[in-house]
Amino acid sequence: MPWDPDAEDHDNAPLTTDPAPRTPRSPSTEHPRCRLCRKVRHHYAESADGLLRVCLGCAAGLPLGQLTAADAAAELIAQRRPVHRRDFVQRLRARFPELPWDTGVVREGRQRRHVRQTASDTIAGSVANTPSQA
Repeated sequence: MPWDPDAEDHDNAPLTTDPAPRTPRSPSTEHPRCRLCRKVRHHYAESADGLLRVCLGCAAGLPLGQLTAADAAAELIAQRRPVHRRDFVQRLRARFPELPWDTGVVREGRQRRHVRQTASDTIAGSVANTPSQA
């Protein structure tokens, strides 16, 4: 039967039906990505509580299995050079929001390793404002 342009039934049928919704893809369990560097790795290190799991390259030799996630994150941050720490902390917070960030994993501000003793600090041979003078 040839197509008839004057037939009424061709206007009533929809041209296409809605496609079936796609199911979201699950991440591959065969070769998962490191959440920190986003590279596909084969070997991973995990913290003792299981909250922090990174590839061995990102773990940088830390014994993560013996540390809690908060301690492991603090050690990873401490290993970074000071100029890179701020960016690294932001990346850690973004990729591991489940870590207990409000418990002081990261200390804000500069940490002074030692205080230089100057002439204005000394009074009669002792350092001013030390706990021993309180």
